[in-house]
Amino acid sequence: MVSKKIVRPEKTRMPPSDLSPIPSASLAKPSRRLLAGVFLGTFAFLFAAGTGCSLITKTNRELIGETGGGGEGGTGATTSIGGTTSSGGSGGGGTGGTGGSTCTTECCSPLDCPDENNECIQRTCEKGVCGTAPVKQGVAISAQTAGDCQKLVCDGNGASESVADNTDIPDDGNQCTVDKCQSGVPKNTSSPAGELCTQDGGKKCDGSGMCAECLSPSDCQSKVCTVAGKCAPASCGDGVKNGDETDVDCGGVCGASCLEGDTCADAGDCFDHVCNVMTLTCAAATCSDTVKNGDETDVDCGGDCGATCAAGDLCKVDTDCKGGACSGAFCLQSCTDGELNNAEMGTDCGGPICTTTCVNGTVCVVPSDCTSNFCVDGVCCNTACDSTCVACSADKKAAGMDGECGSAKAATDPHDDCGIELSTTCGDATGLCDGAGACEKWPMGTACDDVASCTNGIQNNADGCNGTGSCTDAGTVACGVYACGATTCKTTCVDDTDCSDTGYCLNTACVAKKVIGSACLGNNQCESGFCADGVCCNEACGGLCKACSSAAGGQTNGTCSPVANGQDPVGDCGGTGLCDGVGGCKKNVGQTCALAAECLSGNCADGFCCNTPCVGLCQACSNLKKGSGANGSCGFVGVGLDPDEECGGITNCSGGGTCALLPLGATCSLNSECQSGFCVDGNCCNSICQGACQACTNAKTGVGNGLCDDIVAGTDPDDECFEALVCDGNLGCTP
Repeated sequence: MVSKKIVRPEKTRMPPSDLSPIPSASLAKPSRRLLAGVFLGTFAFLFAAGTGCSLITKTNRELIGETGGGGEGGTGATTSIGGTTSSGGSGGGGTGGTGGSTCTTECCSPLDCPDENNECIQRTCEKGVCGTAPVKQGVAISAQTAGDCQKLVCDGNGASESVADNTDIPDDGNQCTVDKCQSGVPKNTSSPAGELCTQDGGKKCDGSGMCAECLSPSDCQSKVCTVAGKCAPASCGDGVKNGDETDVDCGGVCGASCLEGDTCADAGDCFDHVCNVMTLTCAAATCSDTVKNGDETDVDCGGDCGATCAAGDLCKVDTDCKGGACSGAFCLQSCTDGELNNAEMGTDCGGPICTTTCVNGTVCVVPSDCTSNFCVDGVCCNTACDSTCVACSADKKAAGMDGECGSAKAATDPHDDCGIELSTTCGDATGLCDGAGACEKWPMGTACDDVASCTNGIQNNADGCNGTGSCTDAGTVACGVYACGATTCKTTCVDDTDCSDTGYCLNTACVAKKVIGSACLGNNQCESGFCADGVCCNEACGGLCKACSSAAGGQTNGTCSPVANGQDPVGDCGGTGLCDGVGGCKKNVGQTCALAAECLSGNCADGFCCNTPCVGLCQACSNLKKGSGANGSCGFVGVGLDPDEECGGITNCSGGGTCALLPLGATCSLNSECQSGFCVDGNCCNSICQGACQACTNAKTGVGNGLCDDIVAGTDPDDECFEALVCDGNLGCTP
């Protein structure tokens, strides 16, 4: 009988968190050192057997150490055969390995036992007898279905069971769905409408899981998005202005199809071929649009426009023509067509064909052309027009129209009526008409008796012609605003000395001095001797915030008065204040101050002239204290601020003139500052928000400050997950 000493390898205890089964390879593959020990032990056994011994070949597999062991070899088993005892040699190989030995029982190792082909049942070998034992509950098996949010594990009773695995996220291959596990159940929800995608030629998710080319007309160059989310090409019947159309489905490539009021680029876009160049809109056909449209027979005539076609215009019936005569294609000339033709002198009158005579002013050749029977200067005239220096045509008269007899134009003599006489006669002077129906006489003032002189502002004129043909006493002339010259009043000036006391020199001419309130450029121009603020003033009007014109802030032009309170039109106060109405300056709203008396408003608050006293709770007049707005404008202190410590305790200004705890989303540092009672991530939060991978700031969750939510998947801003793990967007961590 052969005795054996079985040395079992020491079991390795797995950490509770590691539920993975021991790889089968590590149980089956011995190390090279262990195999060497088995070989040497077997050799020693054969050597010791001598003669008459039977070789037992079954290997004791429990003596084979685990792969990778590198320790001291085991001791060979003692064998007794035929009264001779021998010991096995020392085995080499892995740590805990034993010397080679043969096995005489049913099994020496679990590997000697039948395989159950069940990963949740492991083989056992107890006291040389094969058996089985269930694998520990929770150990994952190799057969898994990816993306089903489940994990197949052993149930601890030899069978497998499926447990929720929210890290086994499904992938439906759709860019427009969000894939996740929810309590072990796959969930594919539609991405929000508008998210970008590239599948199936699309560009944006439509909110129902489809990648669409368009969601609205604005996504398409043609401005046409079908119900299927596809951009349709532009057409002349799609109800949208697109392509090169000038309006909806008209103009451009759609041709002259735009109706009245539609937008157009030119007449070719419009049904009636009329495009208003000012408004660029199509206009309805009219009888004055210079286009042949409607039922017109020619441009703006015939058809509905009536008998308006001139000779030579296209026509269909006699009633299309002004003269009532249509040849069947063109309107004919006539004495009733309203046109100057048919050898007429005037429109539809005179000449050798028409029997109707012409009214006054019409061109004529003979008196019989005229109703008046007078043809003068080539026009039908109202009279014979045969007196001195008269004419009947406008080009020969001083004024008036053709056909009315009137004075001949000055410096002409159309009918040779005038002669030339000596100046002493004061008669005809030039042989030309004077423009008033008489021959031009020697002009008034032509010397014919006494000489001229000038003293004390009175000019004594020399006797002369009166301009109508007689020599008369010329009398005297007051020089007015001019001073006397040697014999006559001066008529130009170099300076004020050439003018009287009532005038001044302006651009070589003396003009009358101006009354109080009139515009002026200098004291010499005013009767009062004072020119202030551009007007003649009742006094010199100097000093701060005083003015003599309404434009400069005075009460009336010409009267010196203080500038009105709150005004400074000429900048006496240097741009930092305004006049106070009594000849002084005060600071404007927004300027710095120390006292209310410095301010035009009478209010000095927070170091600035303020528009109101600004003494209400949580009110301020400076940008610094309000947190926004302009200096000088009283307003509410911003949310969460309390620059003057008006609220005390844990409250702050509410932004509405009261003290209050901070609302959701406001910046905070303590829970007691917030209305909700929670200050998380520096914001007043809607909950305590202490869950794993949760936060209350938009920077971490993407859903807004003050709202507790899951941290964005794939990030770990607060380093809550271990080592290389990140938040999974569902209150957990994932690799």
